[in-house]
Amino acid sequence: MTDRTPALPGYWHFAWMLFMQPVHLHHCLKAVGIDRIGISGWTWWRRYRQLSPAYRDYFKRLLALSLLPFVDFVPLVMIDQIWALQLPIVPIALHKLAAVACGVVAVIAVPSVGAAAFCVAYGMLFGVVSLITGSEAAIGAVRLMLLFGIPYGVGVGVAGGVGFGVAFGARGSLAVAVGGVVVLGGPGVLVGAMGVATLLGLPLYPVECLVQCALYLAGGRTPARALRYSPVLFHDLSYLPLPFLARHIVGAADADTDLVSRVLEACAIAPGQRKVGGTALAELQAREIGKLIETFNFTAALSLKGRWLPGRDTDSNLLRALAEAARFLAAADSTYLPHLAQQHLNEAEQQLAATDIQRLQSREPLARFVPDTLATYRRALALLRERTAQAAAETLPNPFVTTNPISGSMHWGRQIFRGREAVVRQIEGLLGHQQNSTSLALIGPRRCGKSSLLNMFRLMLPDTQIVLFDLQDNPATTPLAFYRALAEQARVQADQDRRLQLPAFPEGPPIEALRVWLDALENFTAVPRVLICIDEFERLASLFPGQGQDLLQFMGLLRATIQHRRRVRLLVAGAAPFDELDALWNDHFINLREIRIGHLDRPTAVGLLTRPIDEFPPETIPLVVAEAAVDRTGGQPYLTQLYGSLLVDRLNDDKRRSATQADLAAVEDDVLDQAGYYFRNVWGDLGTTAQAVVLDAAQGQALPPAGVSLPALRRRQITGDNGELLVPVFGRWLRERQIDA
Repeated sequence: MTDRTPALPGYWHFAWMLFMQPVHLHHCLKAVGIDRIGISGWTWWRRYRQLSPAYRDYFKRLLALSLLPFVDFVPLVMIDQIWALQLPIVPIALHKLAAVACGVVAVIAVPSVGAAAFCVAYGMLFGVVSLITGSEAAIGAVRLMLLFGIPYGVGVGVAGGVGFGVAFGARGSLAVAVGGVVVLGGPGVLVGAMGVATLLGLPLYPVECLVQCALYLAGGRTPARALRYSPVLFHDLSYLPLPFLARHIVGAADADTDLVSRVLEACAIAPGQRKVGGTALAELQAREIGKLIETFNFTAALSLKGRWLPGRDTDSNLLRALAEAARFLAAADSTYLPHLAQQHLNEAEQQLAATDIQRLQSREPLARFVPDTLATYRRALALLRERTAQAAAETLPNPFVTTNPISGSMHWGRQIFRGREAVVRQIEGLLGHQQNSTSLALIGPRRCGKSSLLNMFRLMLPDTQIVLFDLQDNPATTPLAFYRALAEQARVQADQDRRLQLPAFPEGPPIEALRVWLDALENFTAVPRVLICIDEFERLASLFPGQGQDLLQFMGLLRATIQHRRRVRLLVAGAAPFDELDALWNDHFINLREIRIGHLDRPTAVGLLTRPIDEFPPETIPLVVAEAAVDRTGGQPYLTQLYGSLLVDRLNDDKRRSATQADLAAVEDDVLDQAGYYFRNVWGDLGTTAQAVVLDAAQGQALPPAGVSLPALRRRQITGDNGELLVPVFGRWLRERQIDA
């Protein structure tokens, strides 16, 4: 079974579409393969072998259209005979014959549908105006002006609308009014007025208004039945809004969505109905997203999926804001952790408040319908709060962070970030010296909180624009890719933090472009200083494989930044001190001020476990249990947080309120499993000699073999001054998981 080939409309339907629905005719012609709508008959005759057969039917209809000026001739003759008006029948016939001839010539020789339409409109209206002005009262120059000016003006208006609509579709209709005024400015006031009136659809507008009002009132309980006869479905170039059309569309939406979709598409075509259609669509979207929220279908609301909703790629800022609020509601509805749900609900409430302010400043049609939608959101928010309140009262909050680094954007981020106040004060003091160009090196073991500290800089150093670049999270395979990624990360973070527009990365050779960009940052005065933080700096060498010269140039540029730039400062963070690395690093980073960061001191670690946040119930992790946990972790930040998180999970599973020493022993097995990746990395970073020493320490041999120096192990806070392990749980992992392997 084959698909039917689209066909051209019949002759009368073609004539109707030409004058009333030129934009729809444009799409119809495209569908049957007529791409060159403005082609002349002569051009088609010369190239008919290369063109689609549809062109032949197209020109047949245009030629038949040229005969329309004679449609009203016989009625005019009959009226003249009956009423003895003494019309100038012969001149009228000659004008109509001339209009037909010009129409035929236009179809054959002129590549414009509008020219043929002008001839048809002029020829038909000349007879009508002759009938109106045929009385003895209308004589002389006035009669002459009316007799020729009105048909000419209307003809030009029709030609403009038809020509643009058929040739260019909906895009062309935008230029009709402007083009018409320009064209009609010369022939005279009456001609221009009639042409502009025709372009704006004024002759038909009163009739369309009456029809639309009657349809709306007659629709009653079945508005869809009446909407199918709305004038907007039959007239493309309507430049003035129709009354009650938006209400009619909204009222029919539930009964016939396909019909309403067609009406909205027609509104998008008709210039005067675009705002009407946009208002109706906005109300439908507001109602639909409200129904999704009311039925707790937050996933669909988040994705903006629905009959009238456009999806996540919408240009509407208000819809995106409502979708963002739905995201928090969806997160609260799906989580099994009541305290996390409450956090999401608080964020949803903040988003709704921001959306309410945004709609007051918005010029979108949706803004007038948002209040009702926000009320629906708030009702759903209240229901979710009631649902989670009781569960939250029975569940302990778990604020401990064991995955990503702590950041200020986390709900409890500021409270659980502990023990680094002295380091922050030191860095703040060093950066505050305007007379020197102090740059920094932040050195510390793995998972000791370096990345968390860098994240918190964005809150704790308000006079400095922080640029965070983690080589592990931003992989790059070439120097140029690394430089561009660094500049893009700086641009994004400056926009997020301060709405600053940092200089873009320029074109040119990579190292020269980087130098120019750093110079531009140095001269950027909107912020006192820019601190570029490169985390996991040891990975830099991997970006320059086999390109020693490129690496030397880059390191030289970093050294020049450290020594000479005042506004642009550098901070590199990593696990290995420079004296343990290749001489290249020590030579170029010799002027860096090294700051060490390690485990939390005992009071801080114990306080973190016993009272991580203000909402944490006292005695959930009693002091004796917290001290025992810190004994096992040595204050290592990640492991301390992991013990706390697992203890709270165990209490919630057992529906208990306070941990015991037995709970601590039970969760340590889970610690060995979940921290295995961390332990393997620590073990893999050690050399053969260091591994032997650490294994001995894990088995109880406190002092290292004679002649073995352990400064590297002490700096990594793996062993103490006497060679003992500072993290006993790591020793257990070595005994049970590594030695057996």
